[in-house]
Amino acid sequence: MKHLRNLLKPNNRIEDSGNLLRINALEKQADLGAYYYVIERIINRDKHKSIKIEIADGFRIFPNMVAPLSANICFLKDSGISVDIINHHKSLADTSFGHPLRPRHLHSAARIENVVWEFRTPDDVEAIIKPTIDNLYKRVRAESGALLALDYCLSELMDNVLRHSKADCGFICFATQEKGKRIAVCIVDQGIGIKRSFEGTKYKTSSAADAISLAVRKGVTSSKEGAGNGLWTTTEIITDNSGQITLSSSGAAIYYDRRNRKVETKAPVNVPNRKFPGTYLDFQIDFRKVVDFEKLWPGFRAPVDLKIEALENSASEIVIAISELGGTSTRTAGRQARTFAQNIINSSKNTVILDFTDITIISSSYADELVRKLLAINGLERVKVFNTSPTIDVILGNVLNES
Repeated sequence: MKHLRNLLKPNNRIEDSGNLLRINALEKQADLGAYYYVIERIINRDKHKSIKIEIADGFRIFPNMVAPLSANICFLKDSGISVDIINHHKSLADTSFGHPLRPRHLHSAARIENVVWEFRTPDDVEAIIKPTIDNLYKRVRAESGALLALDYCLSELMDNVLRHSKADCGFICFATQEKGKRIAVCIVDQGIGIKRSFEGTKYKTSSAADAISLAVRKGVTSSKEGAGNGLWTTTEIITDNSGQITLSSSGAAIYYDRRNRKVETKAPVNVPNRKFPGTYLDFQIDFRKVVDFEKLWPGFRAPVDLKIEALENSASEIVIAISELGGTSTRTAGRQARTFAQNIINSSKNTVILDFTDITIISSSYADELVRKLLAINGLERVKVFNTSPTIDVILGNVLNES
């Protein structure tokens, strides 16, 4: 116990003096625990109604640290605590952690990732997920099922916040890593926690860790209308794909490892408010790994890929409208269009049609990046080019003949 208590106390990375809290680094679980410890001391022991948070520059920014920090600061403000952020860390400031963005800011936001988003309604969830997935389709090369898996996990986990946490809102932050080979996601709420969500149900939990272990089982739910498979299915997907998911709630922090069906307890995290301890999920999806839902969930219905379904014509061909993918003048635009098309090809066994309706001209570099390279990878049996103008025909002929 002495070892665990020491993990939760302030260190030279999280310091305090009076009502001033200084963050020198916030990169790992022990830092987050120390942050909560200091916040609790300032509010509950020293009875301060205002807090100054000074943040040094230089440490790395991770979604699983930024999202909980943002959720806690918003909770403090909603509880009547004045929070003054003295921030010298530009990269952290750029995440909008002190004032999370709402979906209405998506059109004006400089970026989608490495930003904390706040969601309050099902419409908010949809408004965040759709542009996120659309953006990733153009930016990352994903194996079959990987982007659908991410879409499904985001929908289930964000919906869980709205249905079970009894918090006014949830928070999400994500970032692509290793040059787009994987994505790290953190979803947080400052609600009643998983253990309290089981109160009044047929399930009895002896501890916070026990409650988390129960919540990831098939068929278990803490709401009357829930089917009880959301957290189980997402846990199955994530652990099979990347093997990395940490769930923290009501002070417990555990890692669920599907490979040996074992729940491993992580260093505990302090709870500044016992009535609303909050929950956060930190996970990764590896875009280099295929997600086979039928193999993963025998006898369980796989999610429908609505993006693929929306692109199908009456002949079950997948039609990609080039006019809807952006410009056609640069190699960068061609690369993004090819990434999108390749992700579609990876997600369907049907023929993919590149439809150039309403496009009169393209650059040679665009044609090279999109058409030539796509055909080189997949062949004419998978990719067809339709509705090209005479000018585009000439450009494509020159590019393909040069190869």
